[in-house]
Amino acid sequence: MSVEGVLLVLVGILFGSLASVAAIVPYSFARTGSAVPDESALIYLVIVSIAAVLTMATCLGATRRTIRTPAIRAVGP
Repeated sequence: MSVEGVLLVLVGILFGSLASVAAIVPYSFARTGSAVPDESALIYLVIVSIAAVLTMATCLGATRRTIRTPAIRAVGP
């Protein structure tokens, strides 16, 4: 795994979590009167795991496709 791919996954998880908290907390408070949802944390972990695997697969696939072309041919006309 590359450092760039891992950093991309971590930033995606961070900002995705912040965005979901901004949506979930007001909804949960309106429905239950509590800022914390009643659901298990397992759902969050499953979604984060799937997002991390898909992001790393995309990074590795793009890198592999790019490296497959020789550098001289990629730069030249």
